[in-house]
Amino acid sequence: MDKEIIKEYAQDGTAIRSLLDSCQFIKIKDAKEFLDLTITDLTSPLQLMMMGEFLTGKSTFINALLGEAVTVVGALPTTAVITKLVYADAACVVAHFIDDTEETFDAEEFSRLTAETAPGGKNFRDRICYVEYGVPAKVLRDVNIIDSPGLGAIKEAHTKTTKAFVHHADVVFWMFDASCAVKASEMDAMAELDPRLKPVAILNKMDMLDDEEEAPEEFVREVTQRLKGKVRDVLPISAKTAYEGKVKGDERLLSESGIVAVERMITDTIVPHSASYKIDAYMERIALLLLSIHGKLDIYKNIARYTQEEDAYVQARENLDRFNLWMNQYTNRITAYAEKEYASGNVSATLFLAITYLTGIGRFTSDEEKGITALRQSAEQNSLIGQILLASRLVEAGDYEAAEMWAARILERDADSADLLEMQGLGQFILGHLAIQHGDRQQGIELYRAAMEKGSTEAANDLGMIYQHGEGVATDYAEALRCYRYAAERDEPVAQYNLGHMHYYGFGTPEDHAEAIRWIRLAAEGNHPTAQIDLAVFLCKGECGLAKNPEEALKWLQCAANQGSEDAQEHLALFYSGAYGEVIPDYAKA
Repeated sequence: MDKEIIKEYAQDGTAIRSLLDSCQFIKIKDAKEFLDLTITDLTSPLQLMMMGEFLTGKSTFINALLGEAVTVVGALPTTAVITKLVYADAACVVAHFIDDTEETFDAEEFSRLTAETAPGGKNFRDRICYVEYGVPAKVLRDVNIIDSPGLGAIKEAHTKTTKAFVHHADVVFWMFDASCAVKASEMDAMAELDPRLKPVAILNKMDMLDDEEEAPEEFVREVTQRLKGKVRDVLPISAKTAYEGKVKGDERLLSESGIVAVERMITDTIVPHSASYKIDAYMERIALLLLSIHGKLDIYKNIARYTQEEDAYVQARENLDRFNLWMNQYTNRITAYAEKEYASGNVSATLFLAITYLTGIGRFTSDEEKGITALRQSAEQNSLIGQILLASRLVEAGDYEAAEMWAARILERDADSADLLEMQGLGQFILGHLAIQHGDRQQGIELYRAAMEKGSTEAANDLGMIYQHGEGVATDYAEALRCYRYAAERDEPVAQYNLGHMHYYGFGTPEDHAEAIRWIRLAAEGNHPTAQIDLAVFLCKGECGLAKNPEEALKWLQCAANQGSEDAQEHLALFYSGAYGEVIPDYAKA
């Protein structure tokens, strides 16, 4: 039944992909790539990821589950890259590189590819995204097991690698060392997990406890109390004893080790609910997909309404109506699931409903009040994406006090933990914006740079303005141009306008009115009101190489005025009063 349910959702996702392919009227290349990854993750086997600090025994535990020494263990941090263990009839190794290429190796090469201590392979390992190791182990028929570099290890890159990969996980096992559990650093790291990944705690090295100091049963009860509400369950084990029991076929050792309870949880609890884990992840991803295309659809509609001939506008409306009709059909199943799960407090469902209410995609109409209520609930349920989106809304509304509160939560959790690079960038941008509001310009600039590295065009544009106007830094037109161009080439209308402005006046670059008009027109087409006004004025006056075209100018002014631009309304009054010439005055309209 689970496979059939997953198949139905995958069909919905594929149908959405085909719909996006047919939408030539908006630029959604990134959205399509994101959807491809979403469908791949949905249809792949259940992904069980091992997490925890280094030297807690993750690799030994995995070897115990598999019944053979597959992953490398040692007295120092050993796992250097993400390792995905999958079922195969014969041992095989495939390295997946960060440039999206892959290479097959003999099984004997596994240690060289993944072990921190393996000689001569560091530069090679730095190019690897993850290594897939096929093993003929029974447990891998139902799940893939992902071994990760330990958090808090000497190399910060290991922690970043693990955080970047966790978004592909469906279930997390968090490994604790019983001799030093539960540390503040472990609690902080667990708090960064998406709520859907609430982990199972594996309390390892129970054999190292001194029975005379504290009874093991009492110790487990104390740890369970400390982790209450933060984990699904606490399972005490000795991975070392379990591995020894598996190798020797010793039932007594296996019973003493606690591994039987872990295996039972996998087979009796996790695997039977695999569809729920998969659908929750799919639901969040589809919500983010809808959010990413929402703004582009709004721009398309507004530009078509005010700048195109009636026939073109009718065609645009038909395109949008057709898109909404089919999107409603293809998201109907996941929307119904979300509404059912919402009552039980499912945070993925809450976030999904928040975004569909706010965008109206899949519903035909939006509901701002319901959307904000659900968004706030998702933030309170510890959804990092919900917190970032809510903080962003509050900043836009000028409610900086409330935005500060959520920004503090985001800062505690690390914006890089968000399940989408775009969301990570937005989180850093909000933190930077608020830092500058507080007068900490240096901190703001650093956060803007971090956001820009994550693809935040808003941060790139603001950095450009800081360097153009010398706000707390030396004026640097070259850096301003670089930042503006970065954002402009990624379809950020404000940056496109600013870049056009730089070319028009020759700031840091020779005056080039043709290049200025190119960028200003792109900004106008992106629904930037000031760019629409400037383009209209150039068209009225026939400047910058443009032929006089008052009819087109009027459309751009109406487009800007429709957004509430008082400047556009003033220019419209001047236009109708005949101030721009070649127009018969209409004083009533003026």
